[in-house]
Amino acid sequence: MTEVSTAGGPPQQQHTPTARDTRYPNRPHRTLALRPLTRFAAALALTACASASRTTDTATTSTSSSSRLVAGAALPRTRAERTAFRETSTHADVVAFLDSLRAAGAAIAMGSIGTTTEGRTIPYVIASRPLVRTPEDARRSGRPVVYVQGNIHAGEVEGKEALQALLRDLTAEPRRNVLDSLILIAVPIYNGDGNERFDHQARNRGAQNGPEMVGQRPNARGFDLNRDYMKVDAPETRASLAMFTAWAPHVFVDLHTTNGSYHGYNLTYSPSLNPAAELPGATFGGAYARDSLLPDVQRRTRERHGITTFPYGNFAGDEGPASVPKGWLTYDHRPRFGTNYYALRGGISILSEAYSHDPFDVRVKATYAFVRELLSLVAERGGVIQAQVRRTEGTLRAWDPARVADVPVRAPNDAPLRRRRHRRATRALHRHGRARTWRPARPATHRPLSH
Repeated sequence: MTEVSTAGGPPQQQHTPTARDTRYPNRPHRTLALRPLTRFAAALALTACASASRTTDTATTSTSSSSRLVAGAALPRTRAERTAFRETSTHADVVAFLDSLRAAGAAIAMGSIGTTTEGRTIPYVIASRPLVRTPEDARRSGRPVVYVQGNIHAGEVEGKEALQALLRDLTAEPRRNVLDSLILIAVPIYNGDGNERFDHQARNRGAQNGPEMVGQRPNARGFDLNRDYMKVDAPETRASLAMFTAWAPHVFVDLHTTNGSYHGYNLTYSPSLNPAAELPGATFGGAYARDSLLPDVQRRTRERHGITTFPYGNFAGDEGPASVPKGWLTYDHRPRFGTNYYALRGGISILSEAYSHDPFDVRVKATYAFVRELLSLVAERGGVIQAQVRRTEGTLRAWDPARVADVPVRAPNDAPLRRRRHRRATRALHRHGRARTWRPARPATHRPLSH
């Protein structure tokens, strides 16, 4: 590989085939019958500019003049779009994109949820019609609040790019869209420090089909931020939880990329997997997302965008497209994962995982389509979703720990295992000619836990 300099961005490399590239030379290339996103963005830009240049007193217009872009203003493009999806955005690129969007006249409110370990801002954008700027205004509006987060694992880059493009397109549209029915909070670059650790994707994201240079999975301190929602060690997590508390989103969406299993879908998804997120009359958001929201999102992304989706998982023992997998496994129930955690707060949470072996531009399109259709459904069912979350919150507020009996924790029945260990240790002692003096340790006393 030879290095190519690119102004204002990460160092790029001219790619030459490697062993990883030629490992499966006969694997068919998977494509989608979709127009390139860059042409779509250009067409949208022309439409938006033409609409903005018209008079602003037309009675049929569904938005106020403050929500239109400045007449003739050029819509910003993401670094991925500007480079034909050969590169992904730096932290500075994302901030500049959002600033340019506001300068072009987009009706958005911007801020930072906090700072990273190395002091970078974690930018957020609020988009709605009319524009809402505070949590109090959001509650008075009576609309559902949707919080969408990208780049928690900074090598998984399409969520960051899709979320920027979606903000631009929604705010530029002169016709009515989801922003007239809900409040969108977008955090496109959550793991800013990890994003700036650019390295070859073969090193940072080995089973991913581009771009060549991407950030790393953990943050600057080596924490996996999607394992930090209970211990809350990282400043990014503390900032995120503060936003959850202030804005109380009805729906939380976390954007990722799969870890390498070969399958036939452009994107996989999951609701919360914690059983406590499926209690009727209590935290029922997990079941509602699984049984009501996600099946319709799956259908719409296929029919309207040609994107195929499926419940999230990975093959056990996956060694390539010709291997025989040993099982289909998903992530576990623990609330250290963001989607599991948020459902236990009473909200609805959804995980999105773009297929890592699809080309970068296809992964961006798939994520874009999935989030847009999910927002459309939330806008349509806003009353039902808000009622569901209100019931959950009421149940949690009414819960009285003093009326719940302590549940004793029993030691596991490990007698058979201890006997096997005893026999193995005894044989080992006899083989070495020593006296049989070893005895298995007694288990520690287990006491009931109090809440």
